[in-house]
Amino acid sequence: MCIKLVPRVASLLLLVYLHIHCFQDCMLYAAESRKVDIAEELIDWFLAEKNYECFAACLYSCYDLLRPDVVLELAWRNNIMDFAMPYMINSMREFSMRVSISHYIFIHVNA
Repeated sequence: MCIKLVPRVASLLLLVYLHIHCFQDCMLYAAESRKVDIAEELIDWFLAEKNYECFAACLYSCYDLLRPDVVLELAWRNNIMDFAMPYMINSMREFSMRVSISHYIFIHVNA
């Protein structure tokens, strides 16, 4: 569904969506773009506008694009850790599972 756009036009489209308050469309566009910079630009915009509910929603819409260290830093700097904590818990659980699986494979392959 996402149209392939050159970066300048993509950012312009994102700005238009934001201007007319189509936040759900913005999140969908960012997720479908598969571009980290677009997703991070969007959460930065939500923070600048103090729209913390959309910030939290975007963390899940763009979950696989956003880097946990970036999310943690932004939430800490803006004093909104409560909005980011569900995302951080989910990320930690995912990392923990990856380590456990890797450890299990390492132990059983080298046994």
